[in-house]
Amino acid sequence: MSVKATKKDDSLVIEITGTLNGQLQSTFRNSYKGIKDIKEYIIDLRLTEFADSAGLGLLLALYGITKSMPNKPIVKIINANNSVKDLLTMSKFQTFFTIE
Repeated sequence: MSVKATKKDDSLVIEITGTLNGQLQSTFRNSYKGIKDIKEYIIDLRLTEFADSAGLGLLLALYGITKSMPNKPIVKIINANNSVKDLLTMSKFQTFFTIE
């Protein structure tokens, strides 16, 4: 399991490898904490094999933080495999995030 963040212009791409779960809590938060001038957070799940409810909680925490920011950046989830995408859909994450 790993998290890699890359700033590209006014976007921050966060790649999650392995399992998206509660064990990534501090690593995931540190990947975006303190980074300024972001208009779009892109969560790339291309290398994510599985997600659980604690992992979904990490995504919701990021969403909550972005909604308190003055510029209201958007959060996109991209490249999720079918099982993770099904979990996101069943959990109604499309209400909060753009899922591609």
